[in-house]
Amino acid sequence: MATTIEYALLAGASYRDTRAPLNRFPIPSDWSVISIVPQDNSTGFEASAYRNSMTNEIVISYAGTDPGNLLGDIAADIGLATGWGSDQLLQAAEYYLQVQAKTEKGTFYFFLRHLGRPRGLKLTSRLTRCQSLRT
Repeated sequence: MATTIEYALLAGASYRDTRAPLNRFPIPSDWSVISIVPQDNSTGFEASAYRNSMTNEIVISYAGTDPGNLLGDIAADIGLATGWGSDQLLQAAEYYLQVQAKTEKGTFYFFLRHLGRPRGLKLTSRLTRCQSLRT
């Protein structure tokens, strides 16, 4: 299982388009990029997926709220908080399904940032169980 530092680096690495190249996080050794979703200018959605070659762990990391993006990220936060949903939620689900289709069976970890606190979810590739991870 990956270390807390590895998870933190992968979570930080999902912020590609909202950071200058000098401030981007490195990807830990033994990890490779499966795919990167550039920031969607209309919704603010941004994500990356990584695989550990030694453990077959797959991490999908979703970038958090950009407080300056009122029509994208802030609107998505309001929609999620009120139960109306958001385009970002649909994009996140679609991205998971795309990554799952590209990869063999493995353990998926999701990293999300909500209201300034990172949260991780661990799911098997068949979504048979869910466990929160403290990050």
